[in-house]
Amino acid sequence: MLRRLLRFAAGLAALMVATFAMIHLIPGDPVRAALGPQAPPDLIAARRAALGLDDSLVQQFLDYVGGVFAGDLGTSFLSGEPVGQIVIDRLPNTLSLAVLATLVSLLVGVPLGLWAAIRTENGRNRGTEVGFTTGTGAAVAVPEFLYSIALVVVFAVVLGWLPPAGKAGALSYVLPVAALSIGPAALIARLVRAETARELGKDYVRLALARRT
Repeated sequence: MLRRLLRFAAGLAALMVATFAMIHLIPGDPVRAALGPQAPPDLIAARRAALGLDDSLVQQFLDYVGGVFAGDLGTSFLSGEPVGQIVIDRLPNTLSLAVLATLVSLLVGVPLGLWAAIRTENGRNRGTEVGFTTGTGAAVAVPEFLYSIALVVVFAVVLGWLPPAGKAGALSYVLPVAALSIGPAALIARLVRAETARELGKDYVRLALARRT
């Protein structure tokens, strides 16, 4: 348990350092980007001072860590709203999409992996194995945002079957859930196929097949 707690603490520290460094590694000035290129210098300077961006990096990081542990995630540069409130407002939609995408991934990935394992057992149907491996590997490699763009262009812009954005009934869930579930479904299918193929080669399965015949 101590080892796991230490791993968790190290992972949390790395995550906080990465998220803090992100804003400083991205090219450009976030304050100027938020206020616009025509904003006067005195307004930009006042905004930077209000956000604590004039402090040293060490002090900024300490303020950031203290705010995170106190439940204060800061203020959005663009909207001026508390980040914690923005997260809370969007959490229900995020959870609903995550749950639906997980269910779709399991409902597609598990049967597909079982089918592929049975179909390619003992080296049979080499073409199916190559097609399955290539297709699922490509599906896992493509980022989700590319799936989102492609699905919106095809099914919303070109065909006009589904809404491209917004929340307007059940149809508005189809494209985002599909974009989120294609990669995980392919990964689950690969894992299920590998584990099923391993089990099919064990003695108890061979004995059961021999007794059935």
